[in-house]
Amino acid sequence: MYEPSVYHVKFKYPDNWNTLDPLEKGALSHQVAIEVGAYMSYAALTWHEMLTWFGWSNTWVIPEFASAFSWEDNFSNSLGVIVAAKVLHPGIEDWDLAVTQTLNEMLHYLGIQSKQVSKKAGKMVKDTWYSGDLFFVEMRKRHFDIGTDDGEITPIVIPVEECNGIEPEKFKAPQIENTEKAGFQIQFEIEPNTQREKINEIVGMERVDIMKHFPIIIRHIRQEAINKYGDDVDVY
Repeated sequence: MYEPSVYHVKFKYPDNWNTLDPLEKGALSHQVAIEVGAYMSYAALTWHEMLTWFGWSNTWVIPEFASAFSWEDNFSNSLGVIVAAKVLHPGIEDWDLAVTQTLNEMLHYLGIQSKQVSKKAGKMVKDTWYSGDLFFVEMRKRHFDIGTDDGEITPIVIPVEECNGIEPEKFKAPQIENTEKAGFQIQFEIEPNTQREKINEIVGMERVDIMKHFPIIIRHIRQEAINKYGDDVDVY
């Protein structure tokens, strides 16, 4: 990712790794690579939201705080990870085509709406969920469900007429369950090179352990949001 952070990943292979049949080892390696890649990708995207909440900006001119944990971030990030994981299988010949087809299938499964409905939904919540425009937006509603509580990410459904009666489709947050069941031991840590003091104050460590510290950080951010915007900041 382009944020000023260093990712530290440690793998411990299963005890029987060197005795596995080459075909079995190859199949397991592919499975683990996809699962770990999905987990790390989602974690890196979530890390971006955390850093922008704490004040980091890619340009240092245009603030990104307004977009930190905005309504669609966590769900759309997880959707992208799911699509990539579905496509990454042996024998794929045209990556772009496979991603396009799979994304279309997922969007239709989710009940994709037209651009007009999307604009209608945005206007419906303007001045209540947010105010302003372009670079001068005050975002009063946020979405902090990254899946660390129940393992699922539940999206926001704006109650426009076209979406009446639609139940939100929950996505399972990327995990490494199968990788761990296969005997791998993995440690993921992020060394922040921006907003370091703030983050160290929250977790009490120089490095952020994704599994241990992300739930702590998201609770801290949510409380800051409640203090700033009120108890209903993530109530829809």
